[in-house]
Amino acid sequence: MVVWLNCAAPGFAASAQRSGRAAVLARAGLCAQAKRRGYVPPRDVCSDAFWADVDGDGRRELVLVYGRALSASGSSPRAYGQTLAVVRRHGRELRARLRPSIPAPSVVAIGRLGMSRGAALFVATDWSSSGPQVRVYSVFRGRLLDAGAALSMGGDAASRFGFACVSSPRPEVIQNDYTLLGPNIYGRWRVTSFTYVWVGHTLRLASRSVQSYTGLPDASASRPGPGCGPLPVYG
Repeated sequence: MVVWLNCAAPGFAASAQRSGRAAVLARAGLCAQAKRRGYVPPRDVCSDAFWADVDGDGRRELVLVYGRALSASGSSPRAYGQTLAVVRRHGRELRARLRPSIPAPSVVAIGRLGMSRGAALFVATDWSSSGPQVRVYSVFRGRLLDAGAALSMGGDAASRFGFACVSSPRPEVIQNDYTLLGPNIYGRWRVTSFTYVWVGHTLRLASRSVQSYTGLPDASASRPGPGCGPLPVYG
């Protein structure tokens, strides 16, 4: 299955840029508040923050990514974001350790995906020249856990990586990998799709398929699909 969306409608790019800038400013403001309230350790830098109902109790929780600054003085604008935290009622935090990454990890999408309670957080980390790896985290039995699937987004001239989410007939996450066959970028592409299904709080690989398409994949081929609930700056 290949989920391929066309986002080239007039005004779409400008609107996306405006919403992306607003989202970045809002998240920076929440980071500052979290730091003042002591949710971020004094020597750490907050690189991402937003509100979402992650544990499924009907109330929004504060989601944070923070870690030790690149410089000893803490003056670097980016950080080794090593902790994903969900601040619940009364200030109780659920935490998951993230691998150090430059730039700092960030949450790119959030969606329910048919899970019985709560939501999944898609976290971009382990950046390379073609884009990040994306790990999926969710709250399960009072813990914030990695779902186990390694997704990708981004790409270069000869490849694209993106993922999509569907809810029917069963909840699935689909990783689509595009490889250029030629003779140029407007020629043939091979699309390999990996379909993951939810088993409890984990994502298990259920199937793999390969198809061919002709024509340059649009920008949505290297982003989180709308079914995954991408945050504005990544949509």
